[in-house]
Amino acid sequence: MDDEINLRDYVDVFVKHKKLIFSICMISIIFSIVISLLIKPVYEAKAVILVRNAPSSGAASALSGISAQFGMGAFNSGNLGDLNDLIKTKSVADDVLGNIKKIVHRSEISKLVLLELDKKTGKSNKGLGILGTLKTKINGIFLEVTVEHKDPTLAALIADSYVESLSVYW
Repeated sequence: MDDEINLRDYVDVFVKHKKLIFSICMISIIFSIVISLLIKPVYEAKAVILVRNAPSSGAASALSGISAQFGMGAFNSGNLGDLNDLIKTKSVADDVLGNIKKIVHRSEISKLVLLELDKKTGKSNKGLGILGTLKTKINGIFLEVTVEHKDPTLAALIADSYVESLSVYW
């Protein structure tokens, strides 16, 4: 029995099935082009808030600093947890929406954006979908606010506005 690998056999198999191989590659390329053209891009803007409400005890403060360096934040979780809950309330979202409308009016970013804001705003939380997707993450003594939106300018404005609105309530 012949135990040698013959490269010629492999080349013959590829040549024999070249139409099938080429067809599969072309279908994959066309499929990926169609998908990439159909999917709308989503932009992400991130703002980070430093919460400095450390406990007054010296030992607890030292432990808080050490735990924050390792990303645990055990001694500040109450304040960060409250802040995390506050940022997700309808009051803050309404305030953010008002701020965005003022900014759009002042800077003339786009009249279409303003029309979209007016169209989608309502009394329920569903009407606030124009604000994109809000995600928060507690990381040590930091609160990371991430906004995903289909418009990159609005994503940045909304993330900044959430941070600004928190200063009113916090």
